Amino acid sequence: MSEKILEVKNLSFSYDGTEVISDLDFKVYKGDF
Repeated sequence: MSEKILEVKNLSFSYDGTEVISDLDFKVYKGDF
């Protein structure tokens, strides 16, 4: 079992004054890269 170092759920961000809402989910584990 790898140690989870980052988990993102329902990522939202703003770009150039426009809010972008995404259902992007991802997890990064130690040793993945």
